Amino acid sequence: MGDRGKKVGFGEKGVISPEGLDALSGENGDEGEDVLERYISSAIEIFKNNILLISRLKQKGLPWREVITVLENALPDVIDAQDRNKVAHSIVPRALNEVFSNDEEGWDTEKRPRKEGSGTTTWIVINKKE
Repeated sequence: MGDRGKKVGFGEKGVISPEGLDALSGENGDEGEDVLERYISSAIEIFKNNILLISRLKQKGLPWREVITVLENALPDVIDAQDRNKVAHSIVPRALNEVFSNDEEGWDTEKRPRKEGSGTTTWIVINKKE
């Protein structure tokens, strides 16, 4: 079968390597569609259309980690798990801005006590216009 179907930047299992992420994002000077941007835009659309999640965010807020998980799960499996987590973490502000940055609402973060153990957890809260 040889190299037929093999893609540059993909690991043995067809998962995109860190070098492959650079290629997808167009950082190597390649012209054409930015595949990583398409994946990110799709993940943000899935986030935006998650009515239950958006409702929970508006009511009580959510831990930052929970939003990362939703975005991470919306990214395709061709990106390896570690890189999906990094990408998801980096796009949380963008996703929140796309949903909550109109004239009536905005978003912020606050520290809340952890449910278990000591320390705090970062929560995302929605600012309501009064």
